[in-house]
Amino acid sequence: MISGDPLGELDSASSGEATIPPLTTAAESRSREVGGSLFGLVVFLASFLAAMGAWLVGESGLLEVKPAIGEYEMMGQVIKDATFETRQAAAIQTSVRVYGIFGAVLGLLLGVVGGLSMSRPRSAIVGGVSGAIAGGLAGAVCSLVVLPLFYRFVGDRAGELIAAMLMHWGMWIAIGAAAGLALGLGRGDRSRRLARDLLGGALGAILGVVIYELVGAFAFPLADTVAPIASTWGGRLVAYVSLALAIASGLLFVERERR
Repeated sequence: MISGDPLGELDSASSGEATIPPLTTAAESRSREVGGSLFGLVVFLASFLAAMGAWLVGESGLLEVKPAIGEYEMMGQVIKDATFETRQAAAIQTSVRVYGIFGAVLGLLLGVVGGLSMSRPRSAIVGGVSGAIAGGLAGAVCSLVVLPLFYRFVGDRAGELIAAMLMHWGMWIAIGAAAGLALGLGRGDRSRRLARDLLGGALGAILGVVIYELVGAFAFPLADTVAPIASTWGGRLVAYVSLALAIASGLLFVERERR
């Protein structure tokens, strides 16, 4: 004599099998982690290449504006040389070109990386073009606006660390935000996610300025890193690399937080 309900036992067994978690969960999780790590490496690499490219173009001398020669009197003699005002004007124009190029290249590469990471060639084009325009405008316009105010209101305190950090923040935060915009557009982000991308890039730029000023003060004391553009090639290289990698770190931090 058979005891119990065979159909009930069958249903119970079936329901028990349904509660077993899928065997592919761990593999999928590991795949996402690998994909995220690869994406991070590519973002860092693209940012580093943008820094090196902008640095090489800047070191070529193509973007440098020479100060105009003026006349002034000293000890009863007329001296023909670059004046304080013409040096400031040349520094502003050079900064507009240098940081405009850097912002454009960084935005272009990150926009393309964002689109290709999602296998969206069209988004890569949109992100790259938008990033180049936004980054170029951010670097150029902010330099054009911030530096005259810096020279006007800071004056004799232009060589101080805090004043230099404020000046570089004013020029570079917008570059970081534009880089975030480029990466976000490339990945197809919208509204809130896109705002987080901009915030991540801006926060990264803030960190980059701190790193640059501290490294410059201790490792390159003669490079005049408190100026809009450092006076030595080593100081300028540190500026580009520290800013680019810090922006990449900010963007990846935001990307990690939203997963």
